[in-house]
Formats: sequence, C-alpha cells, structure tokens
Amino acid sequence: MFTLKSTLQNIKKRSSLQKEKEQQKQESVQSLLNSCEDYQTSAPQLRSSFKLPSSTSTTSNTLLPELCIICNNKDRYVKRKLEPLTTCQMPSTVPTLQKVATEKNDFQMLSLLATRNLYSALGKYHLSCYQDYTRPETVQKPMESYKKIELEAFHLVIEKCHDMIYKQTILKMHDLTILISEYLRVRGITINNPTKKNLRRNIEKTFGEKITFVNASNKPFLYPSNITNEQIFKELYKTQDDNQVIINAAQIIRMEINNLKDDIPWPPEPEDLEPDAFKIPNQLGRFLLQLFGNKSPEDASNQSSRYQHSIAQDLIYTVTAGRVKTPKSLLLQCVVRSLTNNVEIITILNRLGHGVSYSTLSEMLTENAYKIADQQAFADVILPETLAKVLFAIYVADNIDRNEETLSGYGTTHKVNNLIIQKSQGSFTDVARRKSDPKTKRGRRSFKANQETPSVEYVKTKRIGPPTAEFVENEESALLIDDVNQRHFLWCLMRHNDSVPYIVPSWTGFQISICNKIPTLKSNITYLDCIDAPATQISTIYQVMDRALKIIDGLNLQNMVCVFDQAIYSKAVEIKWKEPRKFKDVFIMLGMFHSCSLVEELTSNHEEADTRMVLHAKHASETSEQVLISSPDTDVFVICLGMQHMINANVFFLTGVKNSRRIIDITAVAENVNASLNQCEASKDLILESLIGLHSFTGCDTISAFAGKGKVKPLNLMMKDIRYVEAFSQLGKTINIDNKIKDQLKQFVCHLYGWRQTKSLQDVRYKMYCQSGGKLSCEKLPPCDDVLELHIIRANYQAFIWRQSLVTQQQQDVPTENGWLLNEDGSYDIEWMRCNPAPDEILELVSCDCKKKCDENSCSCAVNNLKCTDICSCNDCGNIEAIEVDEEMMDEYDDYYDSEDDEN
Repeated sequence: MFTLKSTLQNIKKRSSLQKEKEQQKQESVQSLLNSCEDYQTSAPQLRSSFKLPSSTSTTSNTLLPELCIICNNKDRYVKRKLEPLTTCQMPSTVPTLQKVATEKNDFQMLSLLATRNLYSALGKYHLSCYQDYTRPETVQKPMESYKKIELEAFHLVIEKCHDMIYKQTILKMHDLTILISEYLRVRGITINNPTKKNLRRNIEKTFGEKITFVNASNKPFLYPSNITNEQIFKELYKTQDDNQVIINAAQIIRMEINNLKDDIPWPPEPEDLEPDAFKIPNQLGRFLLQLFGNKSPEDASNQSSRYQHSIAQDLIYTVTAGRVKTPKSLLLQCVVRSLTNNVEIITILNRLGHGVSYSTLSEMLTENAYKIADQQAFADVILPETLAKVLFAIYVADNIDRNEETLSGYGTTHKVNNLIIQKSQGSFTDVARRKSDPKTKRGRRSFKANQETPSVEYVKTKRIGPPTAEFVENEESALLIDDVNQRHFLWCLMRHNDSVPYIVPSWTGFQISICNKIPTLKSNITYLDCIDAPATQISTIYQVMDRALKIIDGLNLQNMVCVFDQAIYSKAVEIKWKEPRKFKDVFIMLGMFHSCSLVEELTSNHEEADTRMVLHAKHASETSEQVLISSPDTDVFVICLGMQHMINANVFFLTGVKNSRRIIDITAVAENVNASLNQCEASKDLILESLIGLHSFTGCDTISAFAGKGKVKPLNLMMKDIRYVEAFSQLGKTINIDNKIKDQLKQFVCHLYGWRQTKSLQDVRYKMYCQSGGKLSCEKLPPCDDVLELHIIRANYQAFIWRQSLVTQQQQDVPTENGWLLNEDGSYDIEWMRCNPAPDEILELVSCDCKKKCDENSCSCAVNNLKCTDICSCNDCGNIEAIEVDEEMMDEYDDYYDSEDDEN
C-alpha cells in the first residue's frame, strides 16, 4: 500500500509538469504570433514595391542564405529535374505560412517569421515544398463500426445468392469476396482475413441445403441444389476464363512454331522462295483462318489465304527471333531495296518483324553474286537447270531502266533484261527441291569482283540495208488469209457492242478459245542474268545477239526466234544485215511489249499535249486523291493553276531537270495566291481565271511577248487594279472578244510602258520616241493599234483553247480568222499587221546606205521588211521589187526605134 502511494504521487507530479510545459509552449507560440504580426506588417503589398535592402540595414534584415526556408535544402529534384528556388515576393506568401504554421504548431517556422522579414531578407523556398507545406490535411471521417459495415456487406451477398437461386445460375466465390471487399473499401475499411474465411461458413449457415459448393479447376463455385447437371455444365462453360483460353492457345501455337526447322538453303534459289515451297503449321493456319472468319480452308477466299500466308510468316519469323527465315522475310526486303535503296526503311521493317536485317540481306545478295560469278568463270551464259535441250525456245530481251532519284541526275541504272520461253515439260516444272546446304555463312556483305565481265566489242561501220526478199508463191496462202480475216471480223463484231459487259475475251484469248483441237499448254519462262549496259547503245544489242548464238549452242538448237521491241529491233536487224552469215540461225521478230487500251472518257479532239495533260489529270482525280503532272512547260503549269478548282484532287507539278528537279504543290499555290498577290481585293477564283488570260497575252509557246517586260511586271500591274483582273479573266471565255475588253487591254499596255494617263498607243509611241531623241530602237516601243489588235485576237484564241482543257470535244475556230496566215505548204505564220508600217510617201523616201549587196541583218530596208528603191546606195541588190514588163509596150518601143533607124 505504501509503494502504491508513492507511485501515485509520481504520476501526479509528472502530469503537473506536463501541463506546465504545454502552457508555457502555448504562451510562447502566442507571443511569437503577436510579434510576427507586428513585424510582418511592413511587408510589401505589390511586387513592384519590392526593394533590395540597403547596406546600412540592421542585422535582422540581412539576406537569408540560399536555402529553402521549409526544407532547409538548396537542391530539390522533382521528376529528375532540379527545381529552382523562388523568392518571397507575393503578398499572400507570409500570411499563408503563418496560418499553416499556427495550425501545425510549427515552432521553428513561427520563430523565423517573428524574427525575420522574408520580403526584405529575400527568403527563398521551393515551390513544391511550399505546396506540400500549405496543402490542407484531409480530415478523415470517424470510422464506422467494422462489425456493422461487415453485416451490411454480408446482406448484399445474401441478396446475390437469392438472385442465383431464383435464376438457376452459378456463382464464383471469388466474385462474392470481391463484392464484400469493394463495399468495405469504399467506406475506408480494409477487409480482414477472418471475413474472407468465414464467408462460406456464413452462407452455409444461412441457406443450409439450398446451396451446394463445388470445386472446379481448384476454384470454388456455388449453385442451387435443385439445378440439373445439364444446367451446371452449361453454366460452368459460360464461367470459363477467356484469358486462360487465349493463354493456352498462344502456348500451343508458340510450341508448334519453335519446333520448326530452317529448311531454306543458303543462299536461297528462286524456287526455294516460292509460296508453295513454304508450309504453314497446322495449328497456326487454323487459328488465322478462324480469325478471318473462315470455318475451313475450303471456305477461305483468295484474299483470306493471302493474309494468312503473310501474317503467318511474320509470326514465325518474329517468334523464332529470326532463326527461321520465311520467303516473305527475304523477298520483301529485296523488293524494298530494289525500289528505294533505302537502308532506313529496311531497318524499320526488320524492327517491326516483317523481314530480315540489312546485314542479312547484304550477305544473301553477296553470296548469290559470288555464286553467279563462279558460274560465269566457266561459261559466258548461265543456263538454268529448268531449261530443256533440243526444245524450241524463244529468246526475249527488253530494256529495264530504274531511273533512281540522284542529286545530279546521273548514275541511274540502265540494263537489259532477257528471258527464254519454252513449252512446259513435266520433268522441268516439277523440279525437286534441293536439300538444304550446310549453314556455313562467311558474313560477306560486299562483292569484290576479281575481273571485269568481258564485253563484246562492236565496230560501227557504214549501214547496210536489208537484202532482196524472195517470195515463194503459195496457192493455199490466200485461203489461209481469208480464214484468218473471217475470224478477226467475227471477233470485231462480238466486241463492237459495248452496251453490255464484255463476255468475249481479248484477241489472244479469243484465238485460244476457238482452237479446240489444239491443246493449250502453259509455257515455262526462265530468266537469265541481266546485261549491265544500256539498250540505247548498239554494242549492247550486239552483245544480246551474240548471247542468242551461245544459247543456241548451249541448248543444242538449230535456230531460235528472238523477240524485241521497236527500239532494240531496229538495231538488231541492222546488225544482222551487216553480218548475215554469223546470225543466219537467229530470226528476229518485232514484239508488242507496250500495249494500250482505249479509254472512252479520254477520247478528245485536242491538238495540244498541254491541254490533254490537264484532261487526263481530271480523269485520274476520279479514282485518286493525289495527281502528279510531269512537264517542263510553263503553259501546263498555268493551265493547271487556272483549272485546279475543277479537279477534285491534290495536284502536284514535277518540273526541272537534274539538280533543278522539284515538285510544286499546285493546290497549295492556288490556296495562297489570294493572300500573296491580291492587292485589289479580288476573289481567289477570279485571280486564278485571270492567270490564263494574262499568260497568253504576255507571251507563251504560240503568242509573242512584249520585249523586256517579262511576266512578273505584268502580273504585279494586273494585281493592282481589279479592272485588269476582270479583263484578263474574260479573255478566252468566247471566241469573239468584246470591244470593252480590248480597250481595257490597250489601257493595260499603256500602263505597262509607264503611261498610265494616256489611252492611245500612238501617243505613247510618239512621246517615248521624242523623249529618247529619236535614238530608241523599235523593239522597245509598244506596238501600234493595228498590231496590238491582232495580238489580242491571237491571245484570245489561245486562251479560248486552254479554257476548254477539261472538255473532250473542244470548240475550235479557224486560225486564219484569229490573227494567223495560211501558207501554201499548209503551215501557219503570224499576221503581224494589216496596215502599212508607214505612209506611202515616207516609204518611198526610206533608203539604205549599204555599199554592196543588202544583208538581212544590217540593211535598214530589209530589217523593216521594205524593198530597196532607186535612192538606195546598194549595188546588185536582191531586195529590189521585181518590175513586170508589158510585152506589147516593149514591141511598140522596139518598132519606134527601128523606124528611126531606117529614116537615118
């Protein structure tokens, strides 16, 4: 009892001491608050009133160190970035810190605010520290009783079970546990383990024998006791986890792919990369067909089969990490390299899993190059094994030009591609796949030729024409020709009616279909190595002919037919005419390598290619969103710009040569023409329409230009006056130009030569000539009224044709009525003027000072299209107008002098 008394006294003593400390702390905090409020009243209210402390300030107003007043650190990183210190300048900073420090009983912050003026002492803080410090603490609501909330959650489970019994379904215990956990989590309570464990016991206690528990795949389920087994199986199937099914299917397909072997030989041959040579695993193929909506391979369309082979090869190459190479992974990169020669695109495709890397591609191409080089060391022409000997063959050669984009325009690829066509033979088409060679890759990525490929030299001499042909008369030839003509006429009749879709094939297909007695065999086409030389050189064609002779020897043939296009054919027959004995076994035929079909929408009466290009671009815009027009002609560019709003596509213009090749976005130019050129508030469509008239008026391929004026100056002048824009927009709208437009154009020419207030061209010519003191050359003067009148008529005629570019059947007028003269040979000349260049009195007094015969370049008479007269100084001049002599007058003149002679 005594010991207990002393203990109670110690407890009372400690409690009293603690109360005294708490009271002292509150008193000190209150005193700090009072002093802080008094001291911080001198804080600036505006940022502009802030001033640096003077050197005579007291100790309490000295600058604070470069540390954060909240975390006492200089550096603070937020998301790996160094956060700078912020100086106390805002008026609300100190009151906010004081309020929060009071709420938190932060004695250190309160003492700092009471002893130092943070504004004058340049107190600094991290913005994130300030936000964390002043952020209000979330006050948690008083937590409800766990037992009460747990009971409410269990009532939800009971309702769920009642609903299960009523609907005769199956529930997962996992779903019920999640239901309770979510209910408790929303109320800020974490579920206890006893609640999870006792959930099944409480359900059994509540429902008794009405609910049965069962474990399926180590997962507990509950279902009503009165449900049938059939319903149980159906409900269990519905509750099957889809994610697990997908995981199992992926594992099965992955195992099947990893069991594949890399059967493609190295380096591969063309037959090794054929689609039929690669087989897709069964499980992967069935999975992809199901993914594309096909129940069986028989139901798959050609498109679905193509997608299946493409995606399956990507999956195989990706899953095996490039160990198993597929035909697509090799051929796709070869095609991309051939088309673009871009390493970056090949690398991107490789990283996306569509093909091999660039280094692997280089190794494959290099090994093939070495293999061909080794074969060429033993034979000049490499004949593949698929060719049959002593079997008729056709040799075909044609140029293959890639025309790559280079900076200089040079260095493009020009080769000759050649192949052999034979009848298909079973023993040659069903070539057995060769066994895979050992994978002894040498890693060679660059080809080093030991020696250059020998080229056949050809010495060009005088051309020799074809020999005299000998024709053998054949009475049956007329009957054969008649039969062929009848078949051709029948085919023309059947193809003539285009009101219904064609059911008759083209000419070749028609001839094959009517020859029932002749079996149709598939040809065997074999490609040979290319000849690395352009087909435009006759030495290359001589090498092609020489190769034909070697093929004849290699295949043990008596002769062979060579089929060329017109460019190669013209050089090949010239070589054969020159050396008939050497090439006696080579028969040259002209083949149709370039075919064209008639497009009814493009059938037109256009005489110029310029307008046809725009018409074709309009037709292409119906099926394409981008249209590219390639032309170096400015006329085509102006027509496209003026007609762009009628073409429903983005039009691009490719122009220039070599280093100056460029692509101009005509659509963008048309959109910005109003903002860049408009100075008279004319609409965009009106400006675009006026460009066609302005271009024809200021000079084009068929219309003369104003000397020294160019295109920019007239364009800027037109854009300053809307009257000129309207006049040029009307130029070419009709074949007969209005007189008001002529007057506007004459005023435009006066303004172009610097005489805006003068409306008569004659006055402008006179004033300009007088200002120059008579020393101004003729080409620097504006044209006279008569010359300009004909110039306007020609420009209107040309613009009238251009404005009909999108019409297939143009309305064309007679050129002789629009400023042109027709010559006797059918050509046209410009009709410069219809009046005399000067009055007749002046023309008679014009003379030249030529000492000898008059020259067209130096004689003043010849330069001005005048004939020399008697007052000219020239001698024996051919520029004299011929004088017609009357024979009757000459006879009378001779008789008169004869009579005088008789009298004398």
